[in-house]
Amino acid sequence: MELQSDNLFIWSFVNMLSEFKSIQFKDALVKFHFSIYKNGIPGSGKTPDRIILDIQELSYDSLINIQDSLKEGYELAINSLITINERNFHIPFVDFSSEDENAQFLRSTSDLIKKCKSDLYLLKSGHSFHGYFDLLLSEENWISYLGNLLLMNKPNANIVDSRWIGHSLQQGYSALRISFKTKAYKQFPEFYKKIEFNPQDIRNLS
Repeated sequence: MELQSDNLFIWSFVNMLSEFKSIQFKDALVKFHFSIYKNGIPGSGKTPDRIILDIQELSYDSLINIQDSLKEGYELAINSLITINERNFHIPFVDFSSEDENAQFLRSTSDLIKKCKSDLYLLKSGHSFHGYFDLLLSEENWISYLGNLLLMNKPNANIVDSRWIGHSLQQGYSALRISFKTKAYKQFPEFYKKIEFNPQDIRNLS
């Protein structure tokens, strides 16, 4: 299947997930989880219809086929949850409040990268930045990570969408949209930039 520019993010993300399986968990039973969902009333925070897909043999073509077969009014999302030998892990996602790279945003993301000790990949969704880290967290560490995201917000500056964090905790996973099928959104999520983790920053703090 031909790689479209709108789907470059999906291709790169599938490569990352495939590396988790082939390198870190070569002989393990790995399940990737996805959501097909329908948006509720704008501002309600409710999703009236959500179908969870469990996929063991993941590929770019399979995701594009699912995306192309979506019914009207539905979107496809990657869930943070990955099950490895019946144990749950999470890819750290983040939903920022805007696409404003102000000084507070840059300081907060820099601190978050140091805590995660991993590169941060930023995406543009048309409403705000989204992001993910190239690592896996245990369920306990994932909950702690979401707490750290919430603490990034200040009384005069919301860096991360706190409602998104609440939904993640309620449903037991975060979700990252990878389709563009409804008028609720402005565009396909697209890769914006990679902010690299520098181990020297950690040494300078010690």
